[in-house]
Amino acid sequence: MPERIQELTASQKAAIPDWVSTWIKRGLCTDPADRATFASGVERCYHFADLAPPERIVWVGSPVVAVLAGPIAAYLLEQGPPESWPCTLAELVTAVVEPRNGPEVAQNVLRAVEEVLAP
Repeated sequence: MPERIQELTASQKAAIPDWVSTWIKRGLCTDPADRATFASGVERCYHFADLAPPERIVWVGSPVVAVLAGPIAAYLLEQGPPESWPCTLAELVTAVVEPRNGPEVAQNVLRAVEEVLAP
């Protein structure tokens, strides 16, 4: 394992603005994802952490859908089988997502959660 550094060198400090620019550009990028590279990176990260990798990666069309679908899926997985849920998935997504995000986002969230919950 690499040794932890305690202080940046002058050249490392000088490189910070370029790294800031690079990562802001990446964060704002809307190009299609390189899914194969991402999946490989996820697998390597889990391996490095000595964890089992996820069974599948659920791809969504936008960060908004990911941010909304993830917690909904996690909540429903904790609730157990669908018959133990307080309402249907469609009712939950309609009530929680649609009022503030519109029907198109709600439909995309619904599809993403369905994919997560699929056997």
